[in-house]
Amino acid sequence: MEKYVDVHAHLNEFADYENFLNKNKNILVINNGLNSESNRITLEMAKKFSNLKAALGIHPNEVDSVNIDRELEFIRKNKNNIIAIGEIGLDKKFSTYINEQIGVFESLIELSLSLNLPIIVHSRLAEIQTIKILEEHDAKKVVMHSFTGNLKLIQKILDNGWMLSIPSIVEYSDQFKKTVILSDIKNLLTETDTPYLGNTKDIGPVAVKDIVKKISELKKIPEEEIRKTIFGNYETMFVKK
Repeated sequence: MEKYVDVHAHLNEFADYENFLNKNKNILVINNGLNSESNRITLEMAKKFSNLKAALGIHPNEVDSVNIDRELEFIRKNKNNIIAIGEIGLDKKFSTYINEQIGVFESLIELSLSLNLPIIVHSRLAEIQTIKILEEHDAKKVVMHSFTGNLKLIQKILDNGWMLSIPSIVEYSDQFKKTVILSDIKNLLTETDTPYLGNTKDIGPVAVKDIVKKISELKKIPEEEIRKTIFGNYETMFVKK
């Protein structure tokens, strides 16, 4: 079976996700929680489907709507039922709660270190600050989700040994094309951010196949080698302890 991975999706918001998961056993999806409600839904989904894994988190735009201490304890109690902590990070586009975001982000990084779990990080319009905080906390197992910082920052991510998850908009985004070309394939993962990015509202995580194909084209490496390497990267980041 040719295995693919989508390390960042919100499949609970995708129409008929049960049918999708049953029909696409070769696509492993990490469902990322955003808040108390979606964290609990994500856990229930992971119990039902072997090809869906749970990541629990607090999205930066949700920090004002979540009981932070209670949610941190909930994540800790479910450490054996999850594969990562995510979606977490900073976002300066919509939220004005940046100081609160920073505090929650730092608490979640420290929690991930104590539990030896990877983190899946959001950094919209806060790329420099996000990287600085990660470095200050000596974060090791880091996946930068749909990272749109400049090439200098991308190089810093690579130098830190972190991974970059590439979304379906790499098909037409010069930003993500440059990211792929600059990066070693050992630092790349695939994601769809279903149902928020590109055409994923309609097709869902099956878009990872097109992402693999595009990475193959950009790197001039056979598609099968890209697919195997990226799935191996997933295992290195999320499975091996």
